[in-house]
Amino acid sequence: NTLTTGTKTVSGMDGVGPAFSSVSRVDDTTVQVTLADGVDVDETTIAASDFSLSAGSISSISVAESGTDATVTINLAATVDTDSLDVSITGSIADGDGDTLTSGTKSATGMDGVAPTFSSVSRVDSTTVQVTLADGEDVDEASVAASDFSLSTGSISSISVAESGTDATVTINLAAAVDTDSLDVSIVGSVADTSGNTLATGTKSVSGMDG
Repeated sequence: NTLTTGTKTVSGMDGVGPAFSSVSRVDDTTVQVTLADGVDVDETTIAASDFSLSAGSISSISVAESGTDATVTINLAATVDTDSLDVSITGSIADGDGDTLTSGTKSATGMDGVAPTFSSVSRVDSTTVQVTLADGEDVDEASVAASDFSLSTGSISSISVAESGTDATVTINLAAAVDTDSLDVSIVGSVADTSGNTLATGTKSVSGMDG
């Protein structure tokens, strides 16, 4: 007598932890992580402390089941001054069989939500001042014009703009010397970074300008 067919199933064979499948931008302060598993991610093992960011900090997370996968929405405490944000697994996330994911990094792009800053103004000579506009991503030098600035005394004859890493250096040439020691330089237009975030206000003073 011969046995030629038959099938039986053994359970508990899962030996593969969840996978860090993807991360994507939702808005300037929110990213969404997908954790994938062939059996079932154990959503109760997921906490904010399981993740770290290359910039900024996490204020909270929410976790939703998506079939056998899990979707984690990470809320940042504030906008970050970088286009690319790395999200890393630093804790231990398990599936229903206890297999764990403990490492992995993926990047979300388009996250820059911080405008350039009016960093400083300094005297070059009695008719020239130099302004530094700083940005963590990159100031868009093409967006900088003479009309973006005003002076508390005197007038602007011309400006020149130079790239300095991610910052911009603006040389402002006055039409004539001014009869005051302290000169206020104000932002009155709109100076952008390459992500489209804009600086529209700000005043700084430079001394020693009386000519």
